[in-house]
Amino acid sequence: MRAHIAAVAVVVLSLLVTTGAAASPADELLERGLRSYAVGHYDDAIAAFQRGYELQPRADFLYALGQAQRMKGDCRAAASSYRAYLRTAPPEKSAAPARQNLERCQRELAASPPAAPAPAPVAAPAPAPFADVAASPAVTAPPPRRWQRDR
Repeated sequence: MRAHIAAVAVVVLSLLVTTGAAASPADELLERGLRSYAVGHYDDAIAAFQRGYELQPRADFLYALGQAQRMKGDCRAAASSYRAYLRTAPPEKSAAPARQNLERCQRELAASPPAAPAPAPVAAPAPAPFADVAASPAVTAPPPRRWQRDR
């Protein structure tokens, strides 16, 4: 019986050691992003997915990034992420939801009014040319007070 318990303990310890060592920084970022996504913290999820993709450019980051961007309400960025994901040629089972979400975002973008172009900067008024001193009316100072009337 003790041998059986010892064997199970060795197997469990070896599993713990191998699973702890197998998690790469990119995997940890994917998990962090998925947790943030699950609770609606889309900005945190987007940041984690982008950082994870920088460390290890995997297709799963692109799809997850598109999902977080779409849920945040940024369909323009989400469409870009879905297109990038589809360029990786994922299996059809994975590509179908990405295509559906891409089409959803494209419909939403087409239905929304086009973004108003930024207003053109207003030019500052041109400075007045130097006035001809002789042509301008002279500004005269009031006459000096007479000292006899000072009290």
